[in-house]
Amino acid sequence: MSSAEQNVSEFGFADLPTSTVHQARLCLFEPTRRPTYQVREMRTSWGKAKIKGKIGQGHADVLEAMFWSCADWRSDLEGRIELLVDTYQLRKIANGGKQGSFEQLQTVLEDLMGVLVDVDIPARGVTACGHVIDQIVRSKIEIDRRGSLNGRFCDTPRHYMKVTLGPVFLALIGADLHLRYDPLPLAQLQFGVAQALARHVLSHRSAPRGGYHLDRLLEAVGAGDPEKMSNRRREIRKDAERLKALGIVIQAGRVLVNKASMRAQGSAIPSSERAVANA
Repeated sequence: MSSAEQNVSEFGFADLPTSTVHQARLCLFEPTRRPTYQVREMRTSWGKAKIKGKIGQGHADVLEAMFWSCADWRSDLEGRIELLVDTYQLRKIANGGKQGSFEQLQTVLEDLMGVLVDVDIPARGVTACGHVIDQIVRSKIEIDRRGSLNGRFCDTPRHYMKVTLGPVFLALIGADLHLRYDPLPLAQLQFGVAQALARHVLSHRSAPRGGYHLDRLLEAVGAGDPEKMSNRRREIRKDAERLKALGIVIQAGRVLVNKASMRAQGSAIPSSERAVANA
């Protein structure tokens, strides 16, 4: 695959982001670990999106792990981005440090290939419609078997997986504001609503004075159903300690953000290369 210098010349940046700002702000991922197939339409002050398919926070875990851990990437002849991915590393990160099953990963990847996303982000000049992932094939490149699995030699040859991104994520990577962070702490959260809340908060450089109002934040991430709000609050409280490790403190119906703690944990701090504006 291409070298870092070629990547820079093609896209103007050397490293891929873990995520981008509007993925969270337009609620591309349903705020649950158990999404259902549906058609969702989101209209916000940042833009609008229409999502047709099954895509939740577990899918976001896999995508972020894919970007974070990819061994290399390049632009193909048609201008699409291809990622070279070790499925073992992908499963381990996306499952919170525990090796998940290949069958579970395969199901998530099939969902990502099937979902149809239509986004319009005027501030970034992004208008795109298509699938998240266009193609997945086995690469011809073998993974170094020395210490590739839990530090042990693997006798069976393993190959990288080559993932071709669809037009929506290609547009987001090319024009949206980038976020770079270790996705493992987010994947370790127990509840999808806590993950959605964290991803939304981490898409902002700063928080409101006195923090966010929890119920309004739940509404912003697509979890504002009045009949289910008490359950969502309970799930947030159960994940409070894990959120605190990310620098997100739940306190008396407010959500406070400790950026210093985020830096100490190496979590979601916007890249200085493409700084995230206040919102």
